[in-house]
Amino acid sequence: TVELLTREGEIAIAKRIEEGLGQVQAALGTFPVSVESLLADYDAHKEGKKRLAEVIVGFNDLVEEVPAPVVAEDTSDDADEDADEDDDGDDVEEEAGPTGPDPEEVARRMQALGEAYAAFKKAAAKGDRKPLAKLRDDMAAVFVTLKLPLPLTDV
Repeated sequence: TVELLTREGEIAIAKRIEEGLGQVQAALGTFPVSVESLLADYDAHKEGKKRLAEVIVGFNDLVEEVPAPVVAEDTSDDADEDADEDDDGDDVEEEAGPTGPDPEEVARRMQALGEAYAAFKKAAAKGDRKPLAKLRDDMAAVFVTLKLPLPLTDV
């Protein structure tokens, strides 16, 4: 027989998976070709060829705030409930808005990544090996702050 996972067991496995994905992304960030590929995907987004969500889905260094559930008192009677049911479609339209990462923040981070990549590429072209390790680390430091969609990190 196989024991079912407890909630704590599932959480532990999920944390290990997230740590593993973080390690993969950190390794990818030190590889210039992967950074160049991400920058090319972002350029394709700016040209309208890709959606932003296909390039970046969020940021790893921001703490996502989970809104507290709002508990409302039920003071309505049956007649009000019928009116509320008719309004449900309208509420969805009001709640629908932009989703995904902030495009301005993405632009700032992609610019920083592009600058770090350009500095690395320039030093590599000169054959100057001394600053390469630091420049590679700088490039990776920006890269790991970006939460990439799974197809880009699936290795």
